[in-house]
Amino acid sequence: MATHPAFRTNSLLLLLLLCAPAPLTAAGSEEAAHWLERMNHAVNRLAFHGTFVYLSGEILEALELRHRIVNGRLQESLYSLNGSRRRIERNGDRLVITTWEKGVPKRYTSPSHGRLSPLKPLEFEFLRNYYQLKMGTPTRVAGRQGVVVVLAPRDDLRYGYWLVLDKATALPLELAVFNHQGRVVSRVMFTQVETDQETADNPTQPQAAHASSKSPSNAPAVSPEKEKKAVSRWRFKTLPTGFQVVGRQYNPASGQNHFILSDGLATVSVYVEPLAKGDKPFDGDTRLGSVNAFGRHLGRRQLTVVGEVPLKTLKLIADAMEQEP
Repeated sequence: MATHPAFRTNSLLLLLLLCAPAPLTAAGSEEAAHWLERMNHAVNRLAFHGTFVYLSGEILEALELRHRIVNGRLQESLYSLNGSRRRIERNGDRLVITTWEKGVPKRYTSPSHGRLSPLKPLEFEFLRNYYQLKMGTPTRVAGRQGVVVVLAPRDDLRYGYWLVLDKATALPLELAVFNHQGRVVSRVMFTQVETDQETADNPTQPQAAHASSKSPSNAPAVSPEKEKKAVSRWRFKTLPTGFQVVGRQYNPASGQNHFILSDGLATVSVYVEPLAKGDKPFDGDTRLGSVNAFGRHLGRRQLTVVGEVPLKTLKLIADAMEQEP
């Protein structure tokens, strides 16, 4: 099965439980919410750049990140510092991905449904329904003093998250994901970060995690009515608790339907696309680092569900997909 670009890109998003968390108390929960609120403010208003390492399974990457806001539009870039040379740039709702083959750059564009940075705003009031918020033991990352916020899952449908926030700016310095056995499945840690303390003239606003995402595509133009009809042929009977459809897109050139689901923190991509003559269906599950994938064929169509969530959740989402009569 060919790996979807989103399979690898999504694996660079959020990411431990290295320190024993403080006991959960109402005061601890409110303090954690306060720090998350500060983090949202920092992520949406501060310009910064730095380098970080990403560990997922046996995958270890070093990347350079630049983040700024220009005329109210978020601009980000990621550049690989090891392995295959590649760059991903985001300007508003458009991604430009550059790879090099034998020294020759190749570029393609796609819509952007999320941030390149592992630092994204969170809707903590919404998250309270599915995660316990608590404070952990303070630590030090990238030469900066940090406070620790833990988001522990309330069920087995999602992973837990551990964040280290810079005590001075509230920018995340380290993010990790842990499973229900307490084992770290992925981790992002900045080794160096510099911030511009001056706030942007036109800061972006935190985007509702459960709001619909509407991004332009470089695919051939298609009328909204035709796109809506094509996408609406597929629907979810039910979804795992807390997950909602936050974005959807139809590519008329390939016939691919793409749905984005989220619980406000974890993100799952669902693809439904035609099987070409001679294509072998992907039935079963696989994993790339911390990112799970589950697939099955629906007649002559391939259904693929990808995300940094437990395999159980992916199967429930796949079971919920159906085509309208």
